[in-house]
Amino acid sequence: MKIVYVGKDQKRRNAILEQAYDVILLTFDKWDDHSYKTTFPTICRIKGEFVEAGPIRILIENQKISFLYLDQLVNLGWDGVLPSPSTHYVSTPNALSFYEQIEGWLGLPAAVGIAEVLRDASYLSRIKEDPDTLRLIQTEGFQVSLQREPASVAAFLDAWKFLGGERIVIGNQTVIFSAHDDPFAHTPVLF
Repeated sequence: MKIVYVGKDQKRRNAILEQAYDVILLTFDKWDDHSYKTTFPTICRIKGEFVEAGPIRILIENQKISFLYLDQLVNLGWDGVLPSPSTHYVSTPNALSFYEQIEGWLGLPAAVGIAEVLRDASYLSRIKEDPDTLRLIQTEGFQVSLQREPASVAAFLDAWKFLGGERIVIGNQTVIFSAHDDPFAHTPVLF
């Protein structure tokens, strides 16, 4: 599966989508997280079907606006296929469901391959103990942008377990079941 940065280039996006291979396209978003712009909405096509994977946030070393840096690389001749050349970066998905969708369609090895290309911060810091990743997750940009939302924080905390094939257990939760004929009769169940 290819991951391709297309940004605002609609013509290139459409040309890639006309081809038959599985692809994740990183498009443009100008969302600002405390002066960091790291969000990339995705268009994901697997086996000819569009899959709702959700956005990815990519923090590039010494850059506050990730899409401008990638645009510069494209202007210098880069084809947009990740990983980008000579670039230290990390990413987190908007939610763990990003990898769950890929795993559901293509299997766990494909999800791990995508995490490696995207330089997933959880996977590379916890499983690979990658020095560049360990350094980048300590930066302001990682904290205020890539970890801005609770779902992104949860993805960072749990993606390495999912990608490592470990079962993720949700604990300390209460589920209330209602009887079909009496909606006011609740039975709490603790996990």
